[in-house]
Amino acid sequence: MASERDLRRRAYIEKTTFELAALAGRGVVMGGNAFSPVLLAKGELTERELAGAEPFSGEDGAALRASLSAIGYQPQDWETVLTCDATGEKALEASLLREALCALDPVTLVCCDEASADAVRETYADDLAALDDFEQALLAPGKVAHVCGMRVLNLGGFAAALGDARQKAGHVGKTQAAASTWRAVLAPMTGHSINMAVETPNLGSRGVILKPARP
Repeated sequence: MASERDLRRRAYIEKTTFELAALAGRGVVMGGNAFSPVLLAKGELTERELAGAEPFSGEDGAALRASLSAIGYQPQDWETVLTCDATGEKALEASLLREALCALDPVTLVCCDEASADAVRETYADDLAALDDFEQALLAPGKVAHVCGMRVLNLGGFAAALGDARQKAGHVGKTQAAASTWRAVLAPMTGHSINMAVETPNLGSRGVILKPARP
């Protein structure tokens, strides 16, 4: 017989799954595992992604996931969201993006390009304006801003840097650079996520709720 705690946990998971499915129906593109501590956001799609590939399935996602692994995170400890629609042509409305971020409820939101950083700036304009630190209020690259209970980090065009031939001397080098950029931000949160491989919904590349991933 399930305990009261297990019943509350299951009710919360079902509620969040319903919310995410509703957001997907309104055009929000999500991926990874819900309830993860780290949410990766992007607003500029690559040619592969525009052709239908999953967001973050290319070089940028590989480097970011490798950097998470390098500081102790498990493969399921991340989730993704696009700050634009699936076509990459239209940014999400600020109210819809805010609703999606509240539902995904990350500990740390990582903006992987300037488009996503701009979207977050618009979505949390009043909250950012209230911050005392000017660079945090601007979401300057490398600065961590505490907004509405989450930490927001702008990586400053990480994906674009990967595409620069002068900076592509080694995929490992870029992975190490990403790890050093956010090591101090993310490392303290290792182990925060809830047994997502079994308990939490897995989000399809186009926002469709899939069956939970199994180890």
